[in-house]
Amino acid sequence: MAYKLAALRNMPNEWKDQYHKVSDDIRKSDLSISDYIQHNGLN
Repeated sequence: MAYKLAALRNMPNEWKDQYHKVSDDIRKSDLSISDYIQHNGLN
């Protein structure tokens, strides 16, 4: 988990916003990450 926090700290703000939006969308969807990606065609 610490490496994720370090990566977020070094990310540009636009990327952080996008990361948080996608994370929130995945959480709200009740799907696993891989199911969310398949369902939304992000792969």
